[in-house]
Amino acid sequence: MLYKSLHAVVSCRVKPWFDVFVGMRAGPGKDTGGGGGEAKLGIPMTKKKFARPELSCLHLQQNVDMPEMNLVIHLVIQCAVDLVGSPFL
Repeated sequence: MLYKSLHAVVSCRVKPWFDVFVGMRAGPGKDTGGGGGEAKLGIPMTKKKFARPELSCLHLQQNVDMPEMNLVIHLVIQCAVDLVGSPFL
């Protein structure tokens, strides 16, 4: 649940806020084409770096939310293990 919440904060709050912030800084009358303004500020690299924690949260969420396994041991094998008295089980 923690990773899902963290992913939501990054993807739904921080990234859109950053895009609005960059859009306001550029302003409607300023030149945004030609790679001049945004490239000088490092904005494309910053946008790429937002993808890393977002993807990491998705991977962590997938790795953490694994269902617990229920192993059924055959009765004959369980009896044999009980007779031997294995210290491993």
